[in-house]
Amino acid sequence: MFEFRVRKGEHQQSHVGDEVKVSWKRIQICNDLMLLENQLPFFIISEFYDMSYDMIVTQNPNQIHHDPTSTSTLTKLAMLPILEKLPGGIDFSKIDFENTSVSESKHFLDLMHNVCLPSSSRDESNNHQNKNQTTCFQMPCVIELQDAGVKFEAVKNDNDGLNLNMFDIRFKHGHFKIPKFKVDDSTEIFFRNIIAYKQHSSDDKPKYFTDHMYLMDLLINYKEDVTQLHRHEVLENWLGDDEVVALMFNNLGNGKIIEEQFYYAEQCSKVNTHCKRWWNKVVASLKRDYFKNIWVIAAAFLLLLTFTQTVISLITILTSSPSLSPP
Repeated sequence: MFEFRVRKGEHQQSHVGDEVKVSWKRIQICNDLMLLENQLPFFIISEFYDMSYDMIVTQNPNQIHHDPTSTSTLTKLAMLPILEKLPGGIDFSKIDFENTSVSESKHFLDLMHNVCLPSSSRDESNNHQNKNQTTCFQMPCVIELQDAGVKFEAVKNDNDGLNLNMFDIRFKHGHFKIPKFKVDDSTEIFFRNIIAYKQHSSDDKPKYFTDHMYLMDLLINYKEDVTQLHRHEVLENWLGDDEVVALMFNNLGNGKIIEEQFYYAEQCSKVNTHCKRWWNKVVASLKRDYFKNIWVIAAAFLLLLTFTQTVISLITILTSSPSLSPP
C-alpha cells in the first residue's frame, strides 16, 4: 500500500507488467485502501516514508516537497491515488492540507472523511437552520417529488464563495439542488467503510456520511428515481444498471442510526412543507398532463378566449335587449 501511494504520487514510470500499472488492479488496490480492516496509523507510514525518501515529488498542478517535520507531504501522497474515486469529486488544489482536521488524520479512511467535510462557515449556517428542527424520518422519493412540482438540479458552482462539496444539498423555492454525484464500483465500498468507521469510533455530530446516505436512500426507492436523477445530471451512473444503483442506496441506508441532529433536517422539512401544499401538485399535474408543449398551451389559450368572447356576447345581448312591458 505504501509503495502504491508513493508511486502514484510521483507518477513514476513503472516496468511493463507492473501490477500498479494495470488499470483494473489499480482500482482494486484503491478499494483495498478504503477497507476499515486495512487501515494503518499514519505515524507508521510516516516512519517508512521518512526512512525511504529525501526528494521532491512533482504532481501537476502542485509540487509536493518532502519535509520530515511536516505531515502535509504524506497526506498529499495519500490522497492522490484516491481522488478520482471520491463520489462527490474533490479539487486537489483546493484541499487545505494544513488544516488541523486534515493534518492530524489518524489513518487513510479518517483522512478521506476529513477532506470531504463541508466548510466551517457552511456548517455553522446549516447548524443554525437545524436548531429548531426535528429529525426527518420520511420524505417522498424523486418520482413523488416530481409529481409535487419539485425540480432537480445538478449544482456545479457555489455562489457563496465557499468550496462546494458532496454534502451541500439545498432545497429552495421548489428546486432540489444536489452536487453532481458519481456512482461506480468503488462507491459502495467507500460509503460502507467510512460510515462504519464514524458510527463506531466517534461521538461527533452530525455524522455527515451517514446523514447523506440516509437522505439519498429517502430520495431513491426505485430504478425510476435513479433514471430521473441521471436525466437531470445529478447522478452519474458508471454501473450502467439503474436497478443496481437503487439497490445499492437502499442497502446502504438500511439499519443506519440517525441522530436527532440530522444534517439535512431543515432541507427535509422544507420539502415536506412543499409537498403538503395542494396547489403545487395541481400546477405540476397541469404542466405534466396538459401543457407539455406550446401547441397545447396555444389551444388552451384559444379555448379560453372563445369562452370569454361567448360570455361577453351573451352579457351584451341580455343587457341590450328591451325589457318586456306587462300587457
